Amino acid sequence: TEPSVLWRKCGDTVVSQPRPEKNFSATLVACQCFGKLRALWRDADALERGMKTTLDYDLPALQNLSMKLSSPPNLPRLGTGQVGSLHRLYRQQMGHLHLQMWKTVELMRSFVDEDADHYKTELDRWTAHIYRRALFSSSELWTLLHDLGNRCPLNIFQRRCAGDHMQIFHSFPAVQGPALEGQMLDFMGISTRSAVACFENMSILLAPSRHLECEYEAKGMLLRNWPLVDEEYVEWSDVLTAGLTAAQQSSTQQGLRVAEIGAGPIGLWGIRTAKAFLRHSPDINSPCEVLLVEPFDLGDGTDLGNHTLYNLPEGRCQIRVEKKPVEGVEDLKALLEPGHQPWNLIDIDAQGWEYNMLCCGMTRWLVSRAQRLHVSTHGRWIHKLIRQWLLEAGWKILIDSCAWTLVDYEHPKLGPFVTNDGHITAVPKVGWDVSRRSKK
Repeated sequence: TEPSVLWRKCGDTVVSQPRPEKNFSATLVACQCFGKLRALWRDADALERGMKTTLDYDLPALQNLSMKLSSPPNLPRLGTGQVGSLHRLYRQQMGHLHLQMWKTVELMRSFVDEDADHYKTELDRWTAHIYRRALFSSSELWTLLHDLGNRCPLNIFQRRCAGDHMQIFHSFPAVQGPALEGQMLDFMGISTRSAVACFENMSILLAPSRHLECEYEAKGMLLRNWPLVDEEYVEWSDVLTAGLTAAQQSSTQQGLRVAEIGAGPIGLWGIRTAKAFLRHSPDINSPCEVLLVEPFDLGDGTDLGNHTLYNLPEGRCQIRVEKKPVEGVEDLKALLEPGHQPWNLIDIDAQGWEYNMLCCGMTRWLVSRAQRLHVSTHGRWIHKLIRQWLLEAGWKILIDSCAWTLVDYEHPKLGPFVTNDGHITAVPKVGWDVSRRSKK
């Protein structure tokens, strides 16, 4: 519905010249004098509906519309009394609508342009709205997932196939067999206690795939598909790539080293990486080290202990748990320094503390100690700084998306989707070599 009853009464006819003062009415003046404003509202409304429903967007159109709305409309030249009436009508009926239109257009622009001014609260609200819409009619989504299987990744935001799955997923065909009672089983064969994965009051801003998994698990309909398209798709590809690469290079002296900084209650991504490694490692004696850093959510460690027991052969991997907060560069160095083999993957999700961990030359220190880095960022200015530090330190950025953003990668081609956290995947521009390692 249009924002003003005045415009609804106008139809499509706008008179070019206003009538004399005695014939002025709110409706007539709105039609005659604010016709251009009404046309801008229609443009803004069409762009908003396209973005919220199908994630369609046109950045040049948004920029142009924002410029047009950034100043008051040009009112026609009238007599003194008429001008006063017109300005009064604008203030009373149109001014707030004009301002709201401009704010909405600016919000859309910031949603697709990381350099635009942005307001976190409003972007959170938009992200939540789009997530709820993506999760709407989950039974239809289940049918799509069931029918598509692993032929292509499902973009739930557009409800269609999104090109082809990344090649790494083809090395991990879905496991078969029933899940244990009270456990969820994914395509990797990772068993997770349902009560841990599907906790009460899950935030709508968590990746939509997690909400769907919990709903389907509760209904006994959980599928073993490869990941659908949301912000965790690329993180899945990172852990699988790190695990497979480590397995292909493994020997009795070299195996897997993965560090998850911000591991949550069960070391989600660290255990997934170890599982991927063990599925392909030809040497049962190759080293396997998993460092899990979590100062707040581990509790008494029972959930992590059970999760490890269900998913990794007892004693096969060295699980190193650190509960002390990592507050800066030196703390992180102390955790990562021991050992001569590079880290196959360092995965950081530290709710804003990633800035303190990666500043002050840390990215340069890491470039000779890690083969792959996945950083979840929490704020656009943090994201931009970390990206800059990585590039200056000799990293190649493979994937890059800011927080609260509508994303449409050139590669991999997944179609447009929305992220809540920012994500950076990076690898050193020069391959890791023991001889290159800094002694500092």
